Amino acid sequence: MGDAELSQLIFMHREAFLACPSAHAGCSASFRSLTSVLEKQVELADGVVGMDAVSMLRTEAWLLSGWSA
Repeated sequence: MGDAELSQLIFMHREAFLACPSAHAGCSASFRSLTSVLEKQVELADGVVGMDAVSMLRTEAWLLSGWSA
């Protein structure tokens, strides 16, 4: 899965989140975990996922954490 697919998934998740925020209580932590895994892949330079996708996921995790606070 590349950057374009990840960004599409983030937008789909955001739409689902806005429809029912209470169903997404653990999503911020999940996005942070996914970001950590993908950062390691970027460091390995395998070329599948770039820093743009990592930044999008980190931002999404941060935005979601503000909703649950």
